[in-house]
Amino acid sequence: MDAEEEKQSKTHIHGQLVEINHNQEKRIRHEETKAQNLTTGFAVVQVLILNTLVINKPSGRCEHWWVPFSLSLSVGVIYFVTIFEVVKKCYLLLYHLDVNYMEQEAILLEMHGGASSRRHDQPLKPDVVKLLRRKAYITILISAMLAFQALMLHACSSFLCN
Repeated sequence: MDAEEEKQSKTHIHGQLVEINHNQEKRIRHEETKAQNLTTGFAVVQVLILNTLVINKPSGRCEHWWVPFSLSLSVGVIYFVTIFEVVKKCYLLLYHLDVNYMEQEAILLEMHGGASSRRHDQPLKPDVVKLLRRKAYITILISAMLAFQALMLHACSSFLCN
């Protein structure tokens, strides 16, 4: 392949990466919005369950504490599993977007006569600090949801029995 064909090939690949990255960014925004909506929905449903307990607190109904407890627990589990899957998908989409940006940058560098700093058989790896920051954010989000769920479960049993 001569130099002109190689440059056209790299230009074509670069154009495809730009389009792929644009679509990837749309998917990431969609998943982030979905995660935010699910988190908000989780909190609203849990507060509605608690609000129903406070408003309709029957006297002497400690033996039925398990009904709101079970409802809150099952809602929490369903939301937790769904949110975890959405957040995991968002993390993977961001990871692949980072790799695509790195590849796009390497192609641009090669197109403009710069030497590539990587071998083509070596996989691209995004910034470790950025990945750890994302994982820490996910861990904090999931931990906060679990703490909120634990508080709601405690409230379900204590409001009826105290």
